[in-house]
Amino acid sequence: MGYLKRERIYRFQGKGLEVKSDWLAREEKIEFWYGEEKLDHLVCSPVNFKELILGWMLFQGYISLKSSLPDCRLEPRNNRVYLKQKPEAIKLEKPASKITLTSEIIFKLARRFEARGKIYQRSGAVHSAGVFEQKGQLLAYAQDISRRTALVRVLGKIYLSGINPKAKIFFLSGRVFEDMVGAVLRTGAGALLSLGAPSKQAKEKAEARGLVLIGFIKKERFNIYAGEDRVKI
Repeated sequence: MGYLKRERIYRFQGKGLEVKSDWLAREEKIEFWYGEEKLDHLVCSPVNFKELILGWMLFQGYISLKSSLPDCRLEPRNNRVYLKQKPEAIKLEKPASKITLTSEIIFKLARRFEARGKIYQRSGAVHSAGVFEQKGQLLAYAQDISRRTALVRVLGKIYLSGINPKAKIFFLSGRVFEDMVGAVLRTGAGALLSLGAPSKQAKEKAEARGLVLIGFIKKERFNIYAGEDRVKI
């Protein structure tokens, strides 16, 4: 189906309304079930469900990057994922890898990250998540209508591609919540950067686990919320 669909809109500009055609983002809901028990659901873009399912299991801590493919099936008619075994958290959060960042590399990553957002540039309606190595190479990138699900997707991508995120840098386009910090910590990454800001609880978790947390990255400034001793200006 794709991320976007053209729709007719009415745009006010100047003194009147104009009929226009614009790109709007598609959204669907995918549900996760064990037997008759609904475990969770995600609002998502209707593409690449395999990476989404695997990423959700990683996000929840039900599998690790070294786990074998989980036994489940997707029912396309209602977007339900049925798990064959009841999931239990097996991967606990661990201290972040200790890495050092410079202001130069932070701005470099932001430029590369924003340059990849073609769907956002067309619609203004999706979020992005990426994984970089410390010198700036983009290893994985994903977009979704939900900021949380964008991270879920990029987790699925690194699982499928065999990327080891230890000591790597996650980059997000929106606000950062506590559970998102937890999901990044489970990968062994060293830093989480974002164009948005973290919640108070996200900041506290990053501080407690030694994760470098940087947000509000603009052309000439950024905020360091955790790990200031590992950022060289």
